[in-house]
Amino acid sequence: MTEVAHELQRPWLVHHLAAVAHGPLFTWAHSCVRTRASGEAAAHKALWRVHSAHRPRPLGDLLPHVPTADGTPPVPRPVMRLRGHSLQAERAFSQGLAHARAYYKEHGHLAVPKEDTPAGYPLGQWLANTRARHTRMPARQATALTALYPWWHAPWSTLWQRTWHHARAHTQTHGPLQPARGFPTTSYSLGEWLYLQCTRYPALHPEQQRLLTQIGIDAPAAATARPRRRSYAERFQVGLAHARAFADVHGNLAVVTHTAVHDGYPLGQWLANQRNHQRSNRRTMPADRAQALKTPFLMA
Repeated sequence: MTEVAHELQRPWLVHHLAAVAHGPLFTWAHSCVRTRASGEAAAHKALWRVHSAHRPRPLGDLLPHVPTADGTPPVPRPVMRLRGHSLQAERAFSQGLAHARAYYKEHGHLAVPKEDTPAGYPLGQWLANTRARHTRMPARQATALTALYPWWHAPWSTLWQRTWHHARAHTQTHGPLQPARGFPTTSYSLGEWLYLQCTRYPALHPEQQRLLTQIGIDAPAAATARPRRRSYAERFQVGLAHARAFADVHGNLAVVTHTAVHDGYPLGQWLANQRNHQRSNRRTMPADRAQALKTPFLMA
């Protein structure tokens, strides 16, 4: 792109492409990358194909109506639709955009799971389809979505984006993250995700790195990050959930042996540890855990 901009004497093209991810120029650069990766003849042919959504309208469509030589008013021409998109497609986009605005107003982002249908509208599927054809979208449609949410078609997963928003909300509620201490204020799953981003920080997309910097994880902080460790209270709740799930199915826990495993969890070992702790006089069990374990079939 730098060489093209130099030959055309338009140096601003490089900066424009870096900032805009839609339109004919971006689509052409995108095709260049795909052509080099593919190497097939069809890909080379597609390099110079301009999608109808990016073709300019004929000049005649834009000229005003000119009176005839004898002064007779010209016959009004029919309203020309924009190239590349039917009226039905335009209405469908307007409907999807309206639902996207409502979702953004409620959630603050458009990282919608593909299967979600808020208010009965398949917004997740609509966004997925729109992302798949983003290089063939008219500029006005892409501009409308970008103005609403800049990361509507980010080059990373919507799950990553949702988790980032979750992490940002956590920092707004609980204060700055503490990577060097293993993210002690977060849930175990969020702490694991944050630590994973720290370990992959050099390989992340530059904009992902910028987003992480907004929540307090820059390169130096990522280098000092420690893994998130479950507290004893968290481990207890996991074991209790498995015990209750087993009891709901079997009616009791009497059949659980020391080596029993439930859904991959060592339930037998956990039960033995809880019973030994309750019978031991060396350390008193916290009252809330003792209350949770008072179920007769659990501690028998």
